[in-house]
Amino acid sequence: MKDDDPEKRIRELERGFGGPTPTAGGPFYDAGFTSPPRRAGLRWSLLAFVALAILVPIAIAVVWGIKSVRNTTANINGGGATSDVPITLEHGATFSLGGNGANDTIACNDGNLTLNANNSTVNVTGHCASLQVRGFATHLKVDNADRIEVSGYGNAITENACNDGKLSFAGYGNTFSTRGHCASLTLSAYGNRVQADSIEGIAISNYGSRVTVTGHCGSLKVSLYHNQVQCDSVDTVEFAGYSYNNAVTYHTGSPKVTNSGRNNNVNQR
Repeated sequence: MKDDDPEKRIRELERGFGGPTPTAGGPFYDAGFTSPPRRAGLRWSLLAFVALAILVPIAIAVVWGIKSVRNTTANINGGGATSDVPITLEHGATFSLGGNGANDTIACNDGNLTLNANNSTVNVTGHCASLQVRGFATHLKVDNADRIEVSGYGNAITENACNDGKLSFAGYGNTFSTRGHCASLTLSAYGNRVQADSIEGIAISNYGSRVTVTGHCGSLKVSLYHNQVQCDSVDTVEFAGYSYNNAVTYHTGSPKVTNSGRNNNVNQR
């Protein structure tokens, strides 16, 4: 009778190959290898990387913000904002203000102020040791400065009291008015308009400017052309170098005139 048990037949065949039937069990590891490492270290490394990716940009932003705030004490660049709080300089400090379309008030406090503002309105209160105007198209009011230097253009500047101050214009197309007596006025750029009560010495070395002095002019020197100067009185007038088509008018006195140019006129009105 045939043996119809298939499982028995399989077991007999396996014994014929000389190998026992493998038994079920756990995973096999060669004795020469260590067991696989746990993944806890990798997880902590990943968490640390994520934390650094978040915290480092925050720290950089905080440091940059602190640095920006500190820099505003010495140099402010506005962007069209209007400041309701006046900026007050420390006594004798050096300060620079820039920006476009700003509206600021600065208490100068015997400081040295530089304005790089454009299309702005700035009110400078108190006394400045020096004031430099480098921007353009700005309306500026100043109480008083020992020295005002204008290298910008198209600015309108009003000073309350000159108080023997020194005025210098190396920029063009500016208008300036002041009260009181000024020690000196130097115009080395063209197309400026200046009005003052009195000026000790005036030097004009460019063209197309106009100076009006309601009081006394000490000395006047003109070195180029198409300038006009009006004084109530003037001590000396000199047309130097390549000067021509300049006009000086005065009301009283007898000024001493030196004319080395041509077509220059000195007239009493």
